[in-house]
Amino acid sequence: INAEYGIPDRSTSQVEPPVIEPSFEVKSGTGEDLSISLIVDPLSKSAQRVTPILMGFLEIFNCTLKVILSPVRSLSDMPLKNFYRYQMDTLSFDDNGKFLPSGIATFANLPQGTLLSTTISVPPSWLVLSSKCVYDLDNIVLENLPPDESALNAEFTLENILLEGTCLEMSNRGVPPRGLELILGDDINPHQQDSLVMSNLGYFQLKANPGVWTLQLAPGRANTIYQIKDKTKQHI
Repeated sequence: INAEYGIPDRSTSQVEPPVIEPSFEVKSGTGEDLSISLIVDPLSKSAQRVTPILMGFLEIFNCTLKVILSPVRSLSDMPLKNFYRYQMDTLSFDDNGKFLPSGIATFANLPQGTLLSTTISVPPSWLVLSSKCVYDLDNIVLENLPPDESALNAEFTLENILLEGTCLEMSNRGVPPRGLELILGDDINPHQQDSLVMSNLGYFQLKANPGVWTLQLAPGRANTIYQIKDKTKQHI
């Protein structure tokens, strides 16, 4: 994922915001494949998240979308205090069949003197880290950028997907086997990751990536005392 934080062009004149009707309908193509009706508060975080997803549906499907805006009648504070972009990509290839990488989220016209920070909103099991950026993404002040830089670029990489689960000792009234060692691997290398079962609800987690994995007990004492009851669920 690439994120770009742009500096606004101060030479442009201010444009009056358009008048938004309380309800509207959008259709892509014939609009016969998918029909969606949505009631949403336009100044809610839910609206921030669902809007780009629905725009993606309009690009992919022959979709009919009906939106009814239902804002809160009175506000004591600004409900939205963040800038949000949702990056949803579709597979695209060049004329030779080579995959074209994408995944760029662009933020434009951000406040220059305000202290900004970056947060990646991903599923809890995704381990996403900043892989390329020369600036501190927790302390962004755009007006402090060098004069020859018109934008701040950052690149994020999905390093791992966490495999999470619960392990219980069935012969001991379902008590978690604290300290039990588990290993994760494949047919070529059975031991690529390892983890210990925690006493808190028997929770364990291991770092993995998309693919077929085998979860098993570590060789030694763990493999001698315990065995996995349902071996059909070892393959993940």
